[in-house]
Amino acid sequence: MGRKTTSRTEKDSNIVERFFDDDHYVTTITDGDRTVESRAKTSEESQSRASRKWDDK
Repeated sequence: MGRKTTSRTEKDSNIVERFFDDDHYVTTITDGDRTVESRAKTSEESQSRASRKWDDK
């Protein structure tokens, strides 16, 4: 087995997006050696995109 993989999703704190009230979520997946990040309008879509990127690496 490899390293422990962690995933974190939170609202993106980009000032421009907050100004226009255009919330986005950012999901980061990492195992310490490699990291992928994805952004989307919903937390579910952000997680899905990050998972696809992770699986493609």
